[in-house]
Amino acid sequence: MEYQNPQSEQYSRSTTEQIQLKRLKEVGVQRKLQVHQVGELSEQLIKNPRTVKDLKKDLEASGIIVHERTVQRHLNTEELYTRRPRCKPLLKRIYKTNRLKFAKS
Repeated sequence: MEYQNPQSEQYSRSTTEQIQLKRLKEVGVQRKLQVHQVGELSEQLIKNPRTVKDLKKDLEASGIIVHERTVQRHLNTEELYTRRPRCKPLLKRIYKTNRLKFAKS
């Protein structure tokens, strides 16, 4: 099907769709990190676990200025969530001796 432009130029429907898609891609805020950069970050993090601050410093060294939360958000989309070690109290001497008595009996 042909689409008639009011200025009497003829465009095929596929051409107008391509123009609309091109405009849609140009709309909005440009991403700080591209898809391939996020993939590289996740691969680096899996090989060598580090903090988000360290990843941010590495990105700044390569010329990409981002916020820590941006890095964290992109890693969350890759299902790499932040973990914090549990602060667990150490065993007291009484519990250690009770455990030894139980094991020996």
